[in-house]
Amino acid sequence: MEIIGSLVIIIIVGFSNAGGLGGGFLVIPFFFLFFNYSLIHTIENTYIIVFSGSVGNFLTGCKTRHPKTGGPSINYDLTILNAPLLCMGAIVGVNLKNLLPSVILIIVEVMVLVFALTKCINRYIK
Repeated sequence: MEIIGSLVIIIIVGFSNAGGLGGGFLVIPFFFLFFNYSLIHTIENTYIIVFSGSVGNFLTGCKTRHPKTGGPSINYDLTILNAPLLCMGAIVGVNLKNLLPSVILIIVEVMVLVFALTKCINRYIK
């Protein structure tokens, strides 16, 4: 079961990174299903997966050039604007994890997953 779960997670993270999603929210249900982890262990392992995918995407993006401008393909101005928001979101999420029961956290994660998937599907249908 763990080997199948590992293969499924590798495939999901690969496709989600290729699509620009990161894949953290997609992996969480599969940790519950295949590995029978608790919510805390699932979130901790998801951090490792998302970090590893981010490092891989960054290393790949550093080498590529923008096809029209010839400059870097990474928009560093946008990164500088989003980094503080990401840090604040992480701080708020950690504090909410300590305050709220696991059931509410799972419900919120499912709502975010459904919202993100519908946005993604609508984007590619149009």
